[in-house]
Amino acid sequence: MNSQKQEKILEVATQLFQKNSYLSIGVDRIIFESNVAKMTFYKHFPSKEDLIIKVLEQRKSFIIKSLESSIEEKYTPLEKLEIIFLWFDYNGYSFLKLEKILKNFDEISELFDKNKVKSAIFEKG
Repeated sequence: MNSQKQEKILEVATQLFQKNSYLSIGVDRIIFESNVAKMTFYKHFPSKEDLIIKVLEQRKSFIIKSLESSIEEKYTPLEKLEIIFLWFDYNGYSFLKLEKILKNFDEISELFDKNKVKSAIFEKG
């Protein structure tokens, strides 16, 4: 079970990563804006890599659940595709932002365990 402080750290980190990039935001800023002690942060996330993996897993889970709830079986494949494009547009995942996310993925993969990052983003979980 996640603690309230862990959830706060994840919420703040997600917001900061979305506004900036995964690499431009340091742990100290996340700790400061989350209003938690450094020891509390590292209790929940032993490294920045662990935090990024958890943020990516949460984002993936949100996107999958949201898309699945938007697409019902009664829609044709073409209607489902249109719903997916509209969902991404409505939720701010324009193609330009998607390009930024993928660029961040490349940067993250160079610094962190590429298999963990890929798993967090692309594998079913």
